Amino acid sequence: MLWETSESASDGFFGWVAGETVAVMSLRKHLIKERGIAPESLNLMGYWRYN
Repeated sequence: MLWETSESASDGFFGWVAGETVAVMSLRKHLIKERGIAPESLNLMGYWRYN
């Protein structure tokens, strides 16, 4: 779900993600390793585990 978008690309980027732990870990890996986003520009939190 996209909550907000930036008016300008020059505003910088900060990503906030919360969700199921394994999904968040996978997304974190993708954003940092494959998309080149700096870890300090992200706040990712796994809140629960799917059984």
